[in-house]
Amino acid sequence: MLSATVVVLAELTKQFPDLPAPIVQASPHFADQVELSFHDDGLASFEVWRSAMEITHLAVDYRTRESLMWVQACTLVDGVTVSLIGFGMVPTPAPAEGAAS
Repeated sequence: MLSATVVVLAELTKQFPDLPAPIVQASPHFADQVELSFHDDGLASFEVWRSAMEITHLAVDYRTRESLMWVQACTLVDGVTVSLIGFGMVPTPAPAEGAAS
């Protein structure tokens, strides 16, 4: 049953009403897990949630693939694993001063 997940989502909404809205994924096959993902301005939104939930930066997993990067961190809330995932673009380095275009 998803009841524990729904309760946790309701509590997070109540506790953090002003944080950016995530995309929420929950499954009856993994009823003790919920994923909150952030796509538009994903890295900044992820960081706001990570900080609000007091997840240490040491718990963040950073990954890249080609021009895409994402960060992920998990924490346990009332027996439910809450996974935060933020997506963004890999920053391209600025050309060196004086470099030919």
